[in-house]
Amino acid sequence: MKKIIIAILILGSLPCLTFAQDNVEGDTLIPMEVQRQIFVYGAAKKYNDKMMQLSTLYNLLAFNRNNSAILDSIALIYFGLQQYVSAALDKCRCCFAKSQR
Repeated sequence: MKKIIIAILILGSLPCLTFAQDNVEGDTLIPMEVQRQIFVYGAAKKYNDKMMQLSTLYNLLAFNRNNSAILDSIALIYFGLQQYVSAALDKCRCCFAKSQR
């Protein structure tokens, strides 16, 4: 009899445990889309995919405009790709963003 009651309690609590996992995304302070972009950027950096790094940095820049750290990272990637004009323009934009604070 005890085994049946314990089995019913365990089986009855399983749906509650699965629904608790869905709320993990809402508990963090960083939006889920930003976390995804950070993860993609890390993977692109790991595999040395410069174009994907640029893409994710621009996506992150859309969430946090005038973030000088992101602008610096974009400029460094352009410099590493030997696109010096883009690097200079992005660095100027970074300096302009710092002066607007």
